[in-house]
Amino acid sequence: MRKNIWIPTRQGILVTALFLATEVILQKLGAFNGPIRRYAVDILLRFLFGLIALFLIQRCYRKDRSEYKLGEYFTNEIPRTIWFYLIPFIAYLLVQFSFILFANKTNIVVAGMFALDCLQQFGSGFFEEACRVLIICGLLKYCINTKKGRICTVLVAGAIFGLSHGLNFFFGQDISSTQWQVGSCFIWGSFIAAIFMISRNIALLMILHAVWDIVIRIPNTFFGFPEECLGLTVLDVGGYAVSYTAMLAVAFFIAINYDNYVLKG
Repeated sequence: MRKNIWIPTRQGILVTALFLATEVILQKLGAFNGPIRRYAVDILLRFLFGLIALFLIQRCYRKDRSEYKLGEYFTNEIPRTIWFYLIPFIAYLLVQFSFILFANKTNIVVAGMFALDCLQQFGSGFFEEACRVLIICGLLKYCINTKKGRICTVLVAGAIFGLSHGLNFFFGQDISSTQWQVGSCFIWGSFIAAIFMISRNIALLMILHAVWDIVIRIPNTFFGFPEECLGLTVLDVGGYAVSYTAMLAVAFFIAINYDNYVLKG
């Protein structure tokens, strides 16, 4: 049983590592020179490696390491209670739109470039959520019946997602921003893994991921803001603190109370 649990996790980590290595190599070769080429190559890679992860999910089912066939992960009915668990997600997106109240100018945006940016975020959602499901599908099949197993599942998903973003340091991101991103992605990864635990719907994860990535880019894409503004600072820090704390609380709540709120619901 232990082999069936961890083989999908290792496969998900490997696919993620291969994707990042491919991006680093292509960057060194100049494949990302120019904004159009950068978007085109990156989007193609994300969908390609996402498809590889989906293929491995289906293979896990055939090897009895996953509970559902790949098609079922896209068609499983989403419980209505999911909207309650998504309150912190929705709240933070509303905070992002609140930033616009403090804008002091409007940016000129090329519609085609923003459309490419949106497509890239859908590519990110497709690839990263396919890898997340691959990483935890064995854990969900064999560890779902205990609190310890469920907590382990969300923590493993969060830790791997967070640490994978630590590699952004090698793409020129400063160390403090990288540390912050690792922590925030750990919380997001744990939260979205818990959402998958009760929905078993990978399409939902992909949409939520893409919507999150797109919405948080809207304020700075379309508007300019003053360099120093107390209101913006309060919104930014408060939004992160409240929403991310709530997300982590929801992840643990689902993991601990899964029997009462899902199996009996």
